[in-house]
Amino acid sequence: MEYRSISANELAGACSDSGNERAWSEFVRRFQRPIALVVLRTARGWGACSTLMVDDLVQETFLRLCAENCKLLKSFVSREPDSIVGYLKVIAANVTHDHFRSEKSGKRGGHLRRVESDRDDTEYLFASPDQADAAEKAVQMEEIDQALRSFVPDQLTERDRTIFWLYYQQGFSARDISAIASVGLTVKGVESSIHRSTRQVREALRPASGEYPAMPKGISTAATILKEEE
Repeated sequence: MEYRSISANELAGACSDSGNERAWSEFVRRFQRPIALVVLRTARGWGACSTLMVDDLVQETFLRLCAENCKLLKSFVSREPDSIVGYLKVIAANVTHDHFRSEKSGKRGGHLRRVESDRDDTEYLFASPDQADAAEKAVQMEEIDQALRSFVPDQLTERDRTIFWLYYQQGFSARDISAIASVGLTVKGVESSIHRSTRQVREALRPASGEYPAMPKGISTAATILKEEE
């Protein structure tokens, strides 16, 4: 079989079913860059970035995909053409978050703080972090997450909270999220979850004046929706 000519979803299936070396070689060739960009973006959000660290986390992502006889690839449910790409981005982001959470928990008074940015992937390679801006964003996003948590498990669930952050913080589409088997929702179901979570957060953060405070750039889309959905 000529693996270069098959779709992304078919290629993932070939890797999970057969473990074919040629299939995996094409899989790495095709997806190494998008995985690396997600690792880079996510690591940047933790205030850390180095070529060696990115390489290590890309490798860790591939190892996680291979673990337990390709369990993660086998659990993938294909609902849209090439939806495996969004699924791989979620896994790469999770691998990176896990790395920094583990590192931070292992250090008393660790200096790493979770932040976000709306810079594009090319700018991430060269930009230097603005620590004051990063700290402000982290505080604002913590307020939003606390608002989400306050509604779990009453009006919202942990799944709703996860979907909210995948959509607004990581930039995944409703279709990408619906392709994740553990989410267990259709595109419409994901859209309903996003709308429900957004409404609850908007109400929780509404100040007495009725005017919303400035939101961090990393969730500028969320800020826009929070205002426009009134």
